[in-house]
Amino acid sequence: MNTSHAKQKYLPIENYGIIGNLHTAALVSLNASIDFMCFTRFDAPTVFCKLLDADKGGFFSITPLMKNMVTKQLYLPDTNVLVTRFLAEEGIAEIIDYMPVENEEANCVVVRKINTVRGNIRYKVVCAPHFHYANAKHKVEQEENSCIFIPEKGEQPPLRLSGEMQLTVNENNVVSEFELKEDESTFFVLEAEHNKKNRTGSLKNYVDNTYQATINFWQSWIAKSNYTGHWEEVVRRSALTLKLLISNKYGSIVAAPTFSLPEAIGQGRNWDYRYTWIRDAAFSMHAFLQLGFLEEAEHFLEWVKNQSTEKELQLMFAIDGNKHLDEYELDYLEGYKDSKPVRVGNDAHKQTQMDIYGELMETLYIFTVHGGDLTYDYWKIIEQYVELVINNWQQPDHSIWEVRGEKREFLFTRFMCWVAMDRAIKIANHFSFPYNILK
Repeated sequence: MNTSHAKQKYLPIENYGIIGNLHTAALVSLNASIDFMCFTRFDAPTVFCKLLDADKGGFFSITPLMKNMVTKQLYLPDTNVLVTRFLAEEGIAEIIDYMPVENEEANCVVVRKINTVRGNIRYKVVCAPHFHYANAKHKVEQEENSCIFIPEKGEQPPLRLSGEMQLTVNENNVVSEFELKEDESTFFVLEAEHNKKNRTGSLKNYVDNTYQATINFWQSWIAKSNYTGHWEEVVRRSALTLKLLISNKYGSIVAAPTFSLPEAIGQGRNWDYRYTWIRDAAFSMHAFLQLGFLEEAEHFLEWVKNQSTEKELQLMFAIDGNKHLDEYELDYLEGYKDSKPVRVGNDAHKQTQMDIYGELMETLYIFTVHGGDLTYDYWKIIEQYVELVINNWQQPDHSIWEVRGEKREFLFTRFMCWVAMDRAIKIANHFSFPYNILK
C-alpha cells in the first residue's frame, strides 16, 4: 500500500472526542464518526475500529450533506456529553453524543442526537459495525424502526440500532438518509440488543430522560471537586476525562481506552493500554485525592487489595484483575496510518518493575492524609510488599521505562523503593500499626 495514501485516510488523533459510561468508551471524530469502540467494556473486542484500519475497521458516521463545512467539537459544560458542530453557508448542524451511565456493563448504549440549528439540511447516516476486532462476520435483521446486527461469533452480544427515521439495510451495513428543517431534530440509539428489555415507555422518552440524567450525573460528580485556582476549567475537564477511564464495576482504571496507536508513525511501538497499571493508576488516584474525590481512590485501593493474593504484586492487570494479558497481533489490520503491527494484549505484564510499590505507597499515604481508613488486614499486605522491596531494591528490573530486553539498574527504581519504605513508616505511625520489619 502507498504509505502517503494510507495516511490521508486517517484523521489526526487529536481530532477525536471521547464519550463513555464507566464501562467502556467511544472515540468520535471531528467528522462525527464513531471510529473506535470496544463493546461492552474497555478490554473487550471492538465493534468499531476504523481508527486502526480505515477500510476494514467499521464505523458509525453521521454526515450533514453540505459543502465547505467547518467543524468544531466541545463538551456541554462540566459533562462528558460531546457536541460536534458543522457550519456552512447552507446551514448549521449539531450532533450530540453521549453514553448513559448504567450500573451493568452489559447495558451499553450510545445515543446520537441530531439537530438542525439553521437551514434545511440533508443527512446521511451509516452504521457499519465490524465485530471482534473486525474479524467476525455478521448478519442484519430488520424490525420496525430498528435493525439488529448479529455477529456469527458469540463472544459479543448483538447490536440494535433504532431511530425515528427509515433504516435501510445495505449489504451488512445500515443506512439512513433524511432531511431536517431548521429547529427540527431526531436521534439514533445503538445498544446491546438485550438492553431494549430494560427500557419502558417510548424510545423518545428514553432519549430525553437519559440525556438529562447523563448531564446531571457528570455535573453532580464534578461539583464535588474542591479545586479553585488557575486553569480551573482545564483541571475539571482533565478530572472528567480521567473519571471516564474508571471501571464502575471494579474500581480499576485503564491507562487509555485504546490499543495499538503508535508512539511514532511506522516505528512499531504500538501497545495495548486498555489495562490497569499499578503505577499509572496510583498517579491518577493521587490526582483524584488532591481534588477531593476520596471514593474513587477507596474503590481502587480495595481492588488492589483483591489482587494481593501473592507476595509479589503484578505490575498490571486486566480491569477485572485477570493476570494473563498475552500479546498477539491482528495481522489483517493495517494500523493507524499504516503503522503495523496492530497488537492486542501486552507482554509487559511479565516484567519486574519494583518502582510500582513506591507509587502505590505514596497513594496509600495520601489516602490516609485525606481521611481514608486502612484496616490492619491491609497493613499486613503493605508489610509483605515492603519486605519484598527491602530484599530486592538493589536488583535490576525493567522499571518505569518497560524496556523489552534484559533487566537493568535504574535510579528511578532505587528512589521509588525508598519512597515505598518511607511512606509505609508514615502510614504505620498514622494508624499506630507495628512495623518491626522497617526498624
